[in-house]
Amino acid sequence: MSTLLILNPKAAKGNAQKHFDRIFQNFKDAKFDHDVKFSEYPLHAESIANDAVTNGYDNIVVAGGDGTLNEVVNGILKSNGDSQLGIIPTGTCNDFIKAAGIPADIQGSCDTIVSGNSRVFDVGMAGDRYFINAVGIGFDVAVVQALQKSKHLNSFFIYLSIVLKKIFRYKGIELFIRNGKDQSCRHALMLTIANGICYGGNFNIAPHADPADGFLDAILINNVSPFKRLKILSKVFSGKHIKSPDVHVFKTNDLRIKSNDNFLLQIEGELMTWPSKEIHVKLLPKRLKITVPVSRSLGLQT
Repeated sequence: MSTLLILNPKAAKGNAQKHFDRIFQNFKDAKFDHDVKFSEYPLHAESIANDAVTNGYDNIVVAGGDGTLNEVVNGILKSNGDSQLGIIPTGTCNDFIKAAGIPADIQGSCDTIVSGNSRVFDVGMAGDRYFINAVGIGFDVAVVQALQKSKHLNSFFIYLSIVLKKIFRYKGIELFIRNGKDQSCRHALMLTIANGICYGGNFNIAPHADPADGFLDAILINNVSPFKRLKILSKVFSGKHIKSPDVHVFKTNDLRIKSNDNFLLQIEGELMTWPSKEIHVKLLPKRLKITVPVSRSLGLQT
């Protein structure tokens, strides 16, 4: 199997680089043959992955954060490729690996690349952009905007401080939602469409999501008072927010969303402007092979 390793030295605001020597050494010790490419600018990892598929690489491994991972996923899928994806988490939050069961440490994730099996996962699509973890509309977009403006090193505590500030300032968003035959109009705080279970590192926004069950989990939170927002969001860490009467959770594989303005989304923690007042979010079942530990690959393609 031919392998390309794509590394993003700018992940985690440059902190990812400190892991690279260890990654190289682990692969050298395991006698794991691979080529290496470095991502140098936004969407470069997507272009590299696209070229890798075209050049016949069977296995594409990404070392970076959730944004880099999303680029590589899009590079593989937009080329209609069937390359297997390996993940070495060197970003700030590394959210998708929690649902996939991939080790969070460098040693464990490298061992998984060398000796793991493949599991076929579902993939979401928002407009023309693929995602494997989550898409957000509303409050979390405002949080990501503020986070990207922060001059401090990204961390869970910076993320949390921004969330607390926005709780009192965000005005909400009007959404018209069509899920199959069901339609509703909501004044929402936020809407998250999740394939994975969490984002922002420790926010368990979709605790019952399964990225291989043939559905996306939609979590809609009503635009309630700041006090109620604080109460609901404080329970996201444990996933107990879904018990609140102001939180609506439903399964979907085809969702159409309209708003009064063109959409600004967050996809895997990266902002995306959608040039329309309507966006279509859908599921592509069993679309992407990802390397997971042998213990997590039951019933899967190898």
